Amino acid sequence: MNKREFLETLKEALSEEMPASLVRENVQYYSQYIEGEVEKGCTEKEAVAKLGAPRLIAKTLLEAFETTGQTYGSDGNQTAYQDKYGRQNRSEGDYGTTDGDWASESIKNHIKFSKQAKIHLVIGILIAVCVIVLIVSLISALLPIVLPVLAVLLALSYLQKKL
Repeated sequence: MNKREFLETLKEALSEEMPASLVRENVQYYSQYIEGEVEKGCTEKEAVAKLGAPRLIAKTLLEAFETTGQTYGSDGNQTAYQDKYGRQNRSEGDYGTTDGDWASESIKNHIKFSKQAKIHLVIGILIAVCVIVLIVSLISALLPIVLPVLAVLLALSYLQKKL
């Protein structure tokens, strides 16, 4: 996914439930973030990949907007990315690193979700391995009993057909 596709998807997802001015500010922030990453040496696709799914970011931003009811100043001196302590957005090139920032929070939530998904996957794999080991253990424990019984039954069946 390139920058344009990412920003269009983000804008579309945010436009459903967020005021247009905040949508523009969020899209502008992510546009600047991607540009900053490109300036640091990433390709545009790598920068977009670092952010993750735009719909997930939009969902996180919308949840934060709905739960905090956070509003932003319109005097031109404040940005849409003031955190809860009233600090203004960082200088260019330092995107997404200050705690409390809407965008960095969405990235942190996305990363946290990814870590949780990985943990669930590992737990699922461990459970599957345990079940397989249990089945193999049962079969190997019963094999010394079952094989002689099967041999006797086959021998009896063979002898019965001969007689």
